[in-house]
Amino acid sequence: MSETETLKTIEQHSPDFVDIKLLKPHPENYKTHPEDQIEHLKTSIQEFGVYKPIVTAKDYTILIGHGVCQACEELGCEVVPVVRTALNPMDHLAIKLMVSDNETPHLSVRDDRKLSELLKGIPILKGTGYDEAMLANLVHITRPKSEIRDFNAAAHWVGMPEYEPSEKPWQIIIAFLTQEDRDKFAEQYELDFTQKYEKCWTAQWPTRTVGMRNASQPYDHEK
Repeated sequence: MSETETLKTIEQHSPDFVDIKLLKPHPENYKTHPEDQIEHLKTSIQEFGVYKPIVTAKDYTILIGHGVCQACEELGCEVVPVVRTALNPMDHLAIKLMVSDNETPHLSVRDDRKLSELLKGIPILKGTGYDEAMLANLVHITRPKSEIRDFNAAAHWVGMPEYEPSEKPWQIIIAFLTQEDRDKFAEQYELDFTQKYEKCWTAQWPTRTVGMRNASQPYDHEK
């Protein structure tokens, strides 16, 4: 492609500001956007604006930017930058564009240790897709024991506050699709897994104890 052709392509994709009420989700959109992701997007938009325009089909069906659109709606934005293509929403090229934007980033290779160093230099993580606990986990898995002894040391490295136990520990409830899956889980963690057990728990996070208890038995914080 020549420089002239490249410039023409860029010009064709220059965004316009469009009434957000015109935009509609793609009926075949296969991604959902949890509340925590939307909160990060909202923080980013408040700090930097919408730096990546929403891309739509010719009838304003969203091809790229469903999460951004949702975040903008929750922020009360009336207009958003939009690149409107000439594609029909169900055209195979429209679907390809939607899938391409979602999936090609997965092919990149990330240096997690370098990422943790970058994140540590950001005073407020909200808006990056990370919080302090996630960064502590990233530090923990990217460094040898000579640098980070355990999760508590990683938490200290990222500046998390001291952990204070509460009377009501968090619980993780696990549902199994089949009895076979349940049995494999019990075998892997050497659990006496009977019908009496209803809940799988981890000790008060971020401590490291993992186990299983009968829901009728009190939790022992000293284990």
